[in-house]
Amino acid sequence: QEKLTFLHTLYQRLVAGCVLIKQPEGILDRFSWSELRAVLQENVDALILDLNRANEKISHLEYVCKNKSDTMKELQQSQEDAFSKMAKQMKAQESSWQKEKKYLEQQYSGLLGEVHARAQEYQKTAEKTKEKIYVLEKRREKFAFENVSLKNTLMEVQKEHSSLLAACALLAGALYPLYGRSCAMSSQRDLLQDQVNIYELVNQEIRTLVHALSDVEENNQDEAKLMKRKFKGLICVFRRGVIAVLAANRLKILARSSSSLFSWVNSFKEGIGILVCIGDSKGKHNLSSHEEEQIHCVEALSWFTSSNLRAAIISSVTELQDVVNKTDPKPWLSGHSLVSAARNSFSKLMNKLNVIMETVPLESNRSITSLEKDSLVQRLAHGLHKINTQALEGGFYDRLPIMKNIAFLQKQIFEFTQRLHTAEVERRSLRLKLAELKWNFSEMKKEADKARSLQEQLNMFKQSKLITHERFESAWEELNNALHREHQAQVLLNEQAQHLQELNNKLELHSSEEADKNQILSETVKRLSEAKMELRRKDQSLRQLNRLLTQLEQDKRRLKESIRDAESALCMAAK
Repeated sequence: QEKLTFLHTLYQRLVAGCVLIKQPEGILDRFSWSELRAVLQENVDALILDLNRANEKISHLEYVCKNKSDTMKELQQSQEDAFSKMAKQMKAQESSWQKEKKYLEQQYSGLLGEVHARAQEYQKTAEKTKEKIYVLEKRREKFAFENVSLKNTLMEVQKEHSSLLAACALLAGALYPLYGRSCAMSSQRDLLQDQVNIYELVNQEIRTLVHALSDVEENNQDEAKLMKRKFKGLICVFRRGVIAVLAANRLKILARSSSSLFSWVNSFKEGIGILVCIGDSKGKHNLSSHEEEQIHCVEALSWFTSSNLRAAIISSVTELQDVVNKTDPKPWLSGHSLVSAARNSFSKLMNKLNVIMETVPLESNRSITSLEKDSLVQRLAHGLHKINTQALEGGFYDRLPIMKNIAFLQKQIFEFTQRLHTAEVERRSLRLKLAELKWNFSEMKKEADKARSLQEQLNMFKQSKLITHERFESAWEELNNALHREHQAQVLLNEQAQHLQELNNKLELHSSEEADKNQILSETVKRLSEAKMELRRKDQSLRQLNRLLTQLEQDKRRLKESIRDAESALCMAAK
């Protein structure tokens, strides 16, 4: 028991690494001598391993310290050698400086003699220059007056320059986000155009399916309806011509009233550009192309050197210039006032630019009269509504809306399923009738075999001549009845064969119609599934583009953060 107690306390100290409070004696009963011995053996092995590792670390650290001390001694020795070399170089340089000093003193003594001789000459020339200085003094006063006037003009030019710079900063800050939005809208327009093209393809496929399913109704149309449809097509062609003429006239009017100078297109973003216009444009009134080009160049030159534009910009940015030139000790208040001043200056600038850039259209009354009740545009819209209504009533499926086409297609598919169901029921009934006819045919064959056997018996009786008259008559009567039944069975068999042939023809016709309908339905289902798959692919590609865009934005933010970190690190390194 004492051994167990000692070993238990030793085990607790090994586990905890410190002296523990004595445990109650009841705990010792839980461990046996073999268990305590195994646990102690494991802990002793672990402590020996830890001790070996610690000894290895100590030897490694001693080796590292020895190497570092050796390197420190080598560095100290090399530093002492470098200091001795520098001392020798300094002594040699000091001796060379002493020699140069003596040479320079001799040279300066010779130069002083020359200076004294030249001083006398300069004294004479000084008297002559006094007279010139008097004349130059008068010129200086004149130049001072001119300098004051130039300073005033320079201050005005600097003020104009700062005002123009502030206006350019405001306009650039407003222009580039608009350009970015236009680029984003252009890309979104391309995606939407792809979706619209896919929608048009699906719509066209649905219309072709509707035409294919409504072939029976279209085959029953008479010539009057076809002529009416042809007449409606000619009306649509005429309407297209009228709309093309309207568009050409509007483009002509826009070209006359256009004030564009050029259009800039980014080389990295093809198809996305900015139109640059000029102000104070007077328009073009029936001029030749050469005269229009000359007038356009003159208007552009006057716009680039416009005093009204410069005065408007300078007067609009005065509030912003006052805030920029004023030094405020409170940066938060100065920033708030700077933003409000910039907002007010930008609103004034846009109002004045709106007044300057306004151009009166040549035929503004057309834009007003085009919205009246009796205008040509309103008549065309009314006619289009009327033609679409008549086409809807006449059953022209190429002018029906997509939802009505889909409803019609669903109706046709439902009718086809009903017809397929009825054809399946008829096919089953025909199969039952065919089985019944086969059974009747087998019964008739049995009757025919029986009649043949009776005929053979009759022939045998005639040959044997051993039958009585009553027996012969009964056999004759039975034979006649059998022949009559065979004849009736043959007639019935022919009728049933003919009926069976008709049923087979009907069954083949129904099966061919069913195969055609199944083929049409499978094609429609296949096309609809392909359209759905195409839409899913487009949605998936759109999601992938959005993910790539977000990833690029995140990469851009990370690059900006890394650049900022690098700049801060460079600043810290420079400090």
